[in-house]
Amino acid sequence: MKRFLFLFLISIISTTLFSQTNKTFSDSNFNKGDIIRVPNLDIELLNREKDVKNDSLEALVDFLQKHSNLKFELACHTDSRGNLAGNQQSSQYRADGILKYLIKYKNINPDMITAKGYGETKLLIQDPVIANAKTKEEKEKLHLINRRIELIVK
Repeated sequence: MKRFLFLFLISIISTTLFSQTNKTFSDSNFNKGDIIRVPNLDIELLNREKDVKNDSLEALVDFLQKHSNLKFELACHTDSRGNLAGNQQSSQYRADGILKYLIKYKNINPDMITAKGYGETKLLIQDPVIANAKTKEEKEKLHLINRRIELIVK
């Protein structure tokens, strides 16, 4: 029963937090400051441009091409594991790698998108909540919520 309640709570937290990112790729009307969660990007932890999986970027490429009249910040986030400086560097490296790939291989206009790594500075779920999770799998799901990529309309 406790496990079910915890998983239900994760579901509610996740839905609430992601609704704060207020937009998805299926929306069509965007305003400055809107945050759009980038779904299912498959990027290796090494974060090099060559580690970006081509097929996982197609939805992002399609979205950017459909909204070429807007400007975006590509925001990459980590979870809180590791050290602050390393997480910051890792997220910036990941953001830069995705940006370079989009420009070099997908002909995305470099004037429409910038890259910013936030590391662990904007966690959606704080460490005390994660620490209260009962199993390793539950903790990993919560960390995964913090590891995300977003587009912010500029």
